[in-house]
Amino acid sequence: MRRRVLLGAVPAAGLVGAAVVACDAAPAPVREPRGVSLLAPATFGRARRVAAWNARFFDSTRIQLALAPPSGAHQASGRFATVGALRELLASGGTGTTWLAWTPHEAVPALAVEGRLRPLERLTKRDRVNLKVFVPCALQPAYGLDDQLYAMPEAVEAGQLYFNRQHLLDAGIDFRRAGLDFENPNCTWETLRQTGLDLLQSRFARERLPWHPGAAGAPLEMWGWMNGGSWISVDGRRATFMREENIQALTWLSKHAQELGGRERLALPGQMSAPASFGNSADEPGRHPLISGRVSMHFDSTRFVSTLAGTDAAFPIGYVEAPRRWAKAPLVTWARSSGYALVRGAPDDGWQALRFLVSEDAAIVDAATELDGAPIWTPTPVGPPLLPGPLKRLWFPPYTGQLAVDKRLAGRYRTEAKLIDEAHDHGLEQLRHARFRERSPAAEGLWPLLQEARMQALSGTPPRDALQAAQGRAQAILDEAWPGSR
Repeated sequence: MRRRVLLGAVPAAGLVGAAVVACDAAPAPVREPRGVSLLAPATFGRARRVAAWNARFFDSTRIQLALAPPSGAHQASGRFATVGALRELLASGGTGTTWLAWTPHEAVPALAVEGRLRPLERLTKRDRVNLKVFVPCALQPAYGLDDQLYAMPEAVEAGQLYFNRQHLLDAGIDFRRAGLDFENPNCTWETLRQTGLDLLQSRFARERLPWHPGAAGAPLEMWGWMNGGSWISVDGRRATFMREENIQALTWLSKHAQELGGRERLALPGQMSAPASFGNSADEPGRHPLISGRVSMHFDSTRFVSTLAGTDAAFPIGYVEAPRRWAKAPLVTWARSSGYALVRGAPDDGWQALRFLVSEDAAIVDAATELDGAPIWTPTPVGPPLLPGPLKRLWFPPYTGQLAVDKRLAGRYRTEAKLIDEAHDHGLEQLRHARFRERSPAAEGLWPLLQEARMQALSGTPPRDALQAAQGRAQAILDEAWPGSR
């Protein structure tokens, strides 16, 4: 079966022009090659996407695409490294040959407000692109506060709850009765709380924390959403941290933290790791609190399954959807996505390359390249059942945000370790229920304030006071971010 290019094939008319020429007509002049830069973090897979574009489309487009990673000075910004690099590039007087940029979607509203990106609406309508192939949590964050589309998704992840089945057995807990069966879940705030308290009765309780209410894999905004709250006004101008639903959510977390032993016990696992994002050793699995056995339950990204597969495919992993506020409440989790945008001033020709970069073909060559560097399972002569097949590479590609494509990739990339493969499949389903952070022109400075407020509350600051202080700082950041507000 011929591979399909996502969003439909890149139209031949857009790439090669009309092919009908009279036999006695003069040959068309050959266009000069154009070198075009893609500002994006360097990965082997992304480099392969670029190479695939050049191999397939250079002759027809005369566009030679090159990967241009942000400089080392911007690397400390993590996911926002290309954002700072793009701002610096435009401040220096223009983009030159940089037509495309990778960006975390939470930065899109800010870049759009600053006029650094080109809207894509006209191009998607011209080419009749079917945007419905993307799940909302992958595509919607790529819109600006002006409701214009500025980027297309390359990858998306969501949050889910993981647990160590052996730890629960040690405490005499049946994970199914506790509501943690992913096939028949009954996970609520109260069942999570009760499971945490039951884990405190384990003979290993002195060396394990049931779970950490401050772990970044379950951001405070998620708890507020579950409780009916929100954090920023729809127009992106006003911080709403002090909504009563948000205060209630943080109060619940704070009270449960005290039940788990308070500040002293919460320090037991040491520093909590950031949510997995790479799906490999770059996530530092050796420091992960669940893998190391320092906690029994842990919220993390869906990319954690790939990280775990390459670290310990025999781990007794359990997984379930995020807890609902009440038994009949809507299921809500968090999502974050990233992708490619056209830089301000880029010509229409850049759109052709962008479409390829988010196509199924590009995802396939990216995944095949990254798989080559993944760990290989080497089984013992007699091993337990349900483990990976011999010489299986232990890695999963990120979700693209297009369920049809992701299901095909999931069928191709299997470890043959039942629990691991099912955890990856389960994560894909969470995209249907995932919610993205409210759009704002100051995401990089805004959202860390919520984590600070949560940690203050878990350390004894009244939740209302912690959120009040955070809201004041957040509002100042928002006011500064809007043009003309100074």
